[in-house]
Amino acid sequence: MGRIRGGGFPLQYIRTYGAVLIGIYCLIGRDGASAQGITRTIERPSQDIEKRRRTVDSVRKSRKQVLLRGAKVTFEQVVANPRDLNLAFRYAQQQIRAGDLLGASGTLERILIANANLHRVRAVYAIVLFRLKNFIEAERELATVLRAKIPDSLRRQLQPFAETAKRRQKDTRFTALFSFGYVWDSNRNASASKEDLTRLFGPTATNPTGAGGAPDNAFQVIVSLGGEHDVSVQKRHRLVGSVAYYYQNQTKLHFFDTQSVAVQGGGVYDGGAWELQALLFYRFQNLSQQPLAHVVGGRVDYIRPLTRKTRLTAFMQLEAQSFRKLREVPIQHLRTGPEYRAGLDLVHLWRGDLQIVGGATAIRKAATGFFNDYTGVLLTGRAVYLFGAGLFVLGQASWEYDLYDEADGFVSTRRRQDHIVRVVGTIGVPVTAMVPSSVVLPRYLRGTVFTLTGEMYRAFSNVRVFAYTNFRIGAAVTFRFDF
Repeated sequence: MGRIRGGGFPLQYIRTYGAVLIGIYCLIGRDGASAQGITRTIERPSQDIEKRRRTVDSVRKSRKQVLLRGAKVTFEQVVANPRDLNLAFRYAQQQIRAGDLLGASGTLERILIANANLHRVRAVYAIVLFRLKNFIEAERELATVLRAKIPDSLRRQLQPFAETAKRRQKDTRFTALFSFGYVWDSNRNASASKEDLTRLFGPTATNPTGAGGAPDNAFQVIVSLGGEHDVSVQKRHRLVGSVAYYYQNQTKLHFFDTQSVAVQGGGVYDGGAWELQALLFYRFQNLSQQPLAHVVGGRVDYIRPLTRKTRLTAFMQLEAQSFRKLREVPIQHLRTGPEYRAGLDLVHLWRGDLQIVGGATAIRKAATGFFNDYTGVLLTGRAVYLFGAGLFVLGQASWEYDLYDEADGFVSTRRRQDHIVRVVGTIGVPVTAMVPSSVVLPRYLRGTVFTLTGEMYRAFSNVRVFAYTNFRIGAAVTFRFDF
């Protein structure tokens, strides 16, 4: 099929048939009618799946922090007081916070040579070995600590590390996620304001049904299974893959009921000081029980540490997006075409308990309909603060600018420009932090975390019909199983 250029519909035509057009617009909103809206719809499942994965990863990282705090100590103080094991231990904690894990392992080993009965020191030593990916030695040290008489709270913190260290020695490992949630959107149909719709469609749109946004609730289910296989133990080359299912059922606006399946697989090459990851992926999505999109693509990531606490990721991604006609949106297939992305992410660990991520991405979308072509840039910032014992707070903000190649003559003679601002905050509490330390939880509950999320999404556009605001509040419980 050839590419279709946008035609020029006279504004009088739009005003004459405004009642019909506004009825369609308000029925399906931005996510159905606007060119960019469906793109956001197919991005939502993958964003939510990635959010759940980050949730459980943040819990695991936060558990490491509870044993790694202490006051500042200088190396000169340690040298001047060689028999002060408490001072040396505080110095080791400081090395860990600075990212010097090898130095910390040496300091802790010397302490244990002087006194092998310091169980707290051995526990920290085991975690350092774990973070250095020396899982055999980490399991041995953890077993020694767990056999000793230690507080129940410490035992419960160390048990997951012992299980994970044993699991990581396997050539093939799997992780399963089950997440159930409930979300509320203030503007689920992503409608522009009544004033902007009236300005475009005329007096016939004075009080259209659904104009200004329709709030709605939805139930979410996410199920995923991921695995990795070590090809080379020494170099840590590995094969990776995952499959995920996403389901969202709306309470009222069933046009937005969503089902999505995502499959990806590839490999990771360990170059010593750097890693290269290559993935192929496929996504299929239904909207309102109608086939919406097939997406096939690939992504390559180059990951390299810059310092002990900072790493850089450069990536390229290509997607072939194929959209289907919907009953409510018969021209949706004009979104079909490739999308290219390339960018950089910078990750920095601040003081051991605050991770800061900044990124920049260039975007190019080409479509069958020229008025759906655009070039964009996306800037993102993310921070995760780890409180210890699995508690964490995650904040994210992004700004995206999209410039369309041509005007969509159906709604405006202007060349469309969008500014999209998104702010998200999440609080995570694992079930292990909600029960007394004396309570031993079943294994299937140890990886459970509860999250509460708030989101603000604001789209600005010089074509005001594409401008809208949505607030989202959600709660979820996520179960993780490693085997």
